[in-house]
Amino acid sequence: MRYENPYRTWQATLFLALMWLGMVVVIIHNARTAWSTPAAEAAFTPREVLVFVSQDSTVYTMDSGLQTAHVPLVQCPARQLHVLADDGAPAFTLTDVTWLDDELLAFRFWADRPYYIVSSNLGASIHAVQAPENPALHIVLECPPRAQQQHLLAFVWLDDMLYMHNVGAGSLQPIMSAPQACRVAWQTQQEARSVATWDMAVPLETGAGILPPDSLVAFSLTVTGELTVEVPAFDGLILHYEDTSLRLWSDCR
Repeated sequence: MRYENPYRTWQATLFLALMWLGMVVVIIHNARTAWSTPAAEAAFTPREVLVFVSQDSTVYTMDSGLQTAHVPLVQCPARQLHVLADDGAPAFTLTDVTWLDDELLAFRFWADRPYYIVSSNLGASIHAVQAPENPALHIVLECPPRAQQQHLLAFVWLDDMLYMHNVGAGSLQPIMSAPQACRVAWQTQQEARSVATWDMAVPLETGAGILPPDSLVAFSLTVTGELTVEVPAFDGLILHYEDTSLRLWSDCR
């Protein structure tokens, strides 16, 4: 009968347990080291970036040929768009973009470091990272209070056409044919029907040369609130503002 020393058996078991424990510690250490090592960041290439607001009020960036859309801005009458720069923000240049209306905003800036954009309905901020205090370029939207949204409208005859001239905005819009043989008729919800003819019209004197000197004012009015235009089936149009509307049509004899 073979005799085995229990003390030697216990030593062998303890040695194997310590060896396995050591291997587990090494594996865990190596795994933690691999997880804690950050991935190498891709090198940033300095470049010019275009920022613009489209005709539907969406803020876009054009970077290295890639166009990215951000949050659309709120639409409001007589809105103003400004670009403000924090100290240390990238230099920018207001620029012309031929496919945009003049009232819309576009600018270019030199991105010499990575950046990110925080966008909302009231504006957008382009932040430079890896810079003290995180400086930014800001697109700021200003909408006047509703009580200040007033429009002085002059309805003007010129070459047998009736134009609507928004004096504050400086816009001139043809709205309907109105030959000298016709009268211009209009009516609001609160007032009776009114008419104007060529021979009773008032010459328009703006002092700024906005319209030719032979233009004539059929009538004018001041409206408050957001102004919208509806073109119904009949000859004429309807202006909506505040809680009322004005119907305008050509009354030809």
